[in-house]
Amino acid sequence: MIYVYLFVSPFYMFALVTTRDWPALWVIGLMLMLFLVQFFHSGFRFWLDSSHASLLFFVAAYIAGTLLIVLTDHSVTLLGRSPGDRAITTLTRVLYVMVVYGLFVNFLADADSATLRRIFVVQIMIGAVIALFGIVQYITAAVFSWGGLIGIEGTNETFKMGSTFFGFGKTRLYRSAAIFQEPSAFGFFLVPLFLKVILSYMQNVVIVNRPFHLALVGIYVLAILFNFSLTAIFASAILMAVLVGTTFRGSRVVVGILFFSLLCLGLILLTPVGGLLLGRLDRVFSFSDVSTLDRLFRVYVGIMVFLKAPLIGVGPGYYGFLYPIYGGLERMVLATPLNIWLTILTDVGIVGIIPFLFFLRNIFRRARTNLAHNPLVRVYIWSTASFLLLLTTIDLWYLEVFWFEAAMLVVLSNGNFSELRHSTERVALA
Repeated sequence: MIYVYLFVSPFYMFALVTTRDWPALWVIGLMLMLFLVQFFHSGFRFWLDSSHASLLFFVAAYIAGTLLIVLTDHSVTLLGRSPGDRAITTLTRVLYVMVVYGLFVNFLADADSATLRRIFVVQIMIGAVIALFGIVQYITAAVFSWGGLIGIEGTNETFKMGSTFFGFGKTRLYRSAAIFQEPSAFGFFLVPLFLKVILSYMQNVVIVNRPFHLALVGIYVLAILFNFSLTAIFASAILMAVLVGTTFRGSRVVVGILFFSLLCLGLILLTPVGGLLLGRLDRVFSFSDVSTLDRLFRVYVGIMVFLKAPLIGVGPGYYGFLYPIYGGLERMVLATPLNIWLTILTDVGIVGIIPFLFFLRNIFRRARTNLAHNPLVRVYIWSTASFLLLLTTIDLWYLEVFWFEAAMLVVLSNGNFSELRHSTERVALA
């Protein structure tokens, strides 16, 4: 089931049956049923990692916040939604990722090193195929002015229009590269995979052989540059700068990759799209780019909302009702801060973010302590950290991808769970 999940996980911008589902959601449902069958068949035994304790307190904070919103008489409505409706939706998302994380840990717990490495390779190869598709789309559109491949892409209207992964429903319009509805979503997909191929090469975890592995690096670099998502480009630059500054072993490889990236960027700037990229960068740094201004304003509103109730927050999802009051630009959706940290702080305040920080501390501290367990531990430390950086600018924390990385990091740093027969992390319920 893990391999099935990996194959469908990139398609989180598409609906299958309803307007609010996505392929991975159905796979998670199947995984849950299999887990329950195994749970009863094994005499009520399952794997429970110590990091689950922090997430339980995190969920408890959201339950308390939701109850406060539901029991409070809010007369305000926005886009046909009440604060209670929004709070319950947000709580449902939190409960979902809690279940998802638990399922991933239990399905991965008995995997040996060879299986975990195979999962890593499958992730990289699936990502490379999608990255190549994005590169081909860019070339056909920018160089040959042909949109044949682009015609099958989903849009940011995928959910609202009810169009589906199989192409039924209303017409889709070209919006961005690869299979994603917008450039930032494609960047969110690419950056962690890019970090994986860099770190795995430095850890001597080579896919096929060194030339092939370096070719994968080139594919991801080109896909990020051709994507033109400033979020992806800046995140990659920040992470690579940190990597160069903190890593000595293999630093020549990193410098070579940086040189290759700059060379590719120079070639891109020679195309007509290069002028558009420079124009947008100029608007960003002159504070005249609408998208950048909207992101900055959402952060400002998030800080103001957090200061209204720093201890317990204003309630799950209530930020969306306050955003227009501060003069927000987006009026067609219930806005979010587009920042995981401000989302938690505005939803449940300091009380809610503390258990989430303890969760991160738990998994990263154990990973750093147990780097020798598996060479992929360092790889997943960086990929998980890259997700956290990206989640400061994009509102996709409720998808499974980040929680799968966290579960992989936990399992890799613990070694094979099946060897921990006397560990307190295994729970049997009578």
